[in-house]
Parts: sequence; C-alpha cells; structure tokens
Amino acid sequence: MIEKTSLPFHGGNLQQASEKYGIPQENWIDLSTGINPRSYPFTPLEQRYYQQLPYLDSRLIQVAKDYYHSANVLPVPGSQSVIQLLPDILPAGDLWVPEVGYQEYAHQWQKHGRAIFTYPSFCVEKSVEKINLLLNHGQFGHLLIINPNNPTG
Repeated sequence: MIEKTSLPFHGGNLQQASEKYGIPQENWIDLSTGINPRSYPFTPLEQRYYQQLPYLDSRLIQVAKDYYHSANVLPVPGSQSVIQLLPDILPAGDLWVPEVGYQEYAHQWQKHGRAIFTYPSFCVEKSVEKINLLLNHGQFGHLLIINPNNPTG
C-alpha cells in the first residue's frame, strides 16, 4: 500500500480537479504546465532556426538592458539552471519564500545547507506586512518574490 506524503501538491491533474469541483475538463485551462490549449497565434519559424544553435546575440542583451532599465541582465534558456546556481553565486544567508509557490528555490537552498523561512502568499496585505516587519528587524538574508506566483497568481 502506498501512503500519501505531506509534500505540497503541484497541480496539473485536470481529471482530479474536474471531479473535485464538478467542472468538466474542457472548461479548465491548465496553467500548471505553461501549456494553454488556446495558444497565442504565431507565425511558423523559418527552417534556418531549426538548423543552428541559438547563440547569444549582443543585440538581445542590449534590448533586455533597455527594457529592464538595468546594466545587469543574464539571458538564459529557462530559469531552472539559474535557480540551481543561486545558492552558490549569492552571498551566504537564509531564504524567505512564499508559503505556497514553486518549491525548487527552497529545495536548492536546503541542498546547500541554508535555512528556509516563509511569508504569507495568498494575501498581498499580509505578505507586505510580514516582509516589512522582517526588513525593519534586519532579519533577511534573501527574499524570494515570485511574480506571478504559481498557484496563487
């Protein structure tokens, strides 16, 4: 017999959600995977884009710097590789994370022997109140803000 764990449920099981809430599966948009069945229309890519690796382009970096009003940008092929590096490249310190949200940040910090603390994630006012309290008492190492958060938005 398999026992249930106390790990947080990530989501993405439309059949289970459909049964639980009595809403047919075809009336759901499953954003847990980042795949929307009603996708944004796009023009097919030229074949040449499938025939070479996407090399870093200095024009892309400049556009990103201008857009984000920052001299420091790091274009990456997805966030996972960077999430894994953060505990190594940031100064020592504990991590404050939303109570509910993508758990990979906390997992990586814990792998590196760092403490994890949480702040409320379902109410903006409570989140801001807790973060301000921590800031005023100098109790931060690192603060993770996920925007938009999954699954709280």
